[in-house]
Amino acid sequence: MTKAETKPGWVWWSGSNEEFFSNGPFATRDEAVDALDEERGYVIEAVPYALKFDASRLLDDQYFECEDYFSGEHGEADRVGKPEEIAEADAELQALIDAWTAKWKHTFVAPEMFASSNPAEFIEAPHIAAGPLSDDEEAERAALEAKIEARANSFEESSRFWMLSDRKDHFDRIAAKAPAS
Repeated sequence: MTKAETKPGWVWWSGSNEEFFSNGPFATRDEAVDALDEERGYVIEAVPYALKFDASRLLDDQYFECEDYFSGEHGEADRVGKPEEIAEADAELQALIDAWTAKWKHTFVAPEMFASSNPAEFIEAPHIAAGPLSDDEEAERAALEAKIEARANSFEESSRFWMLSDRKDHFDRIAAKAPAS
């Protein structure tokens, strides 16, 4: 059983590298793998950081950035009113910012920031995981290559040729690196 199934907040993500997980969140690992769209990549189970803006910090930053509108003589934001009124105004602003953030959090690019995560897992592209080409696939690849050279191929045939070629090239590179027996 995964943490996502037992602990709230744990969800699955996927991406093309270990640094940035652009697909997600997903409830299951399988959904994260599917989002790789038949390409190699990484999946990770993680708890994303909550996107939160602090109203008091925004007020302080605005105060110090706009000296033309506020007096800097007091060392803190110029606010008038009873302390409970200021606290109520700040709480209302925080509630507005929280509602806005909840509505628009999908517009912020921060999926790679996790509060906690398990190690990322490398997922090989399914066509590579299938192993070296069989004799029949080698023959199919050669026939497709001839059709492509004659410009008599369909889009699907081109896609199949490039997938078979990628697999062939991958395993040819591995064979070239292997020590002679």
